[in-house]
Amino acid sequence: MRTSLRTVLDAFVDGARTVDDIAERTGLDPDLVRVAIDQLVALRLVDSSPLAGACPDDACGGCAVSSCTTRSPVALTLSRGPR
Repeated sequence: MRTSLRTVLDAFVDGARTVDDIAERTGLDPDLVRVAIDQLVALRLVDSSPLAGACPDDACGGCAVSSCTTRSPVALTLSRGPR
């Protein structure tokens, strides 16, 4: 049995780049995908950095990220593993 972390990481490696895309490819709930991504970042398997031009601090909206609800968009990249 594969873990959710492995499933999300594999989807990311295979080209999925958004929570919705990963959820669609894996069949996992988007909230579980977000938790898995947070854990992958904590494990330093994926790096996260804020996108330039993200939503202003006082409001969310106006960007092309339709699935963004409360968090500013970030860029995720594979890291070289735990440091």
